[in-house]
Amino acid sequence: MRITAAARWLGVSSAWLKNLERRGTIPRARRDVHGHRRYTDVDLKKIREAIFTRTEERRLASGRENSAGRTSTD
Repeated sequence: MRITAAARWLGVSSAWLKNLERRGTIPRARRDVHGHRRYTDVDLKKIREAIFTRTEERRLASGRENSAGRTSTD
């Protein structure tokens, strides 16, 4: 699957996928003979897992920051 279709399937933009790849958040995509990124079903599952894990980590970190800043009103 090419990057546009993969991004659509994942619910993200192709630019975002490229950015994740550049930062090392997801593995580099395989390339076809023309240099286009190609994703397998296994690749997409791994990327979806990485996106979910990253989102959860941010959500949890945000919750910790919010609770750390609270003061007791007793």
